[in-house]
Amino acid sequence: MSRRAYLGMPNVFEVVAEPSRRRILDLLQTAPRAVNDLAEALGLAQPAVSKHLKVLREAGLVETTRGRGGGTVVT
Repeated sequence: MSRRAYLGMPNVFEVVAEPSRRRILDLLQTAPRAVNDLAEALGLAQPAVSKHLKVLREAGLVETTRGRGGGTVVT
């Protein structure tokens, strides 16, 4: 990996420094979850959870797929 590409990657330590993101990762250890389920478990609004998931996804820590009902499932 080139130095330029490396410098453009999010720092994993900075990503997981945010408590809500650590809680999301903890919740995902047992099973994939829908975004709405994560929002309810965290007591956060769905848009806030989606923003955290974007950061986690860009860091390569989670993946998202479309569930059967059309909602987003996080693994």
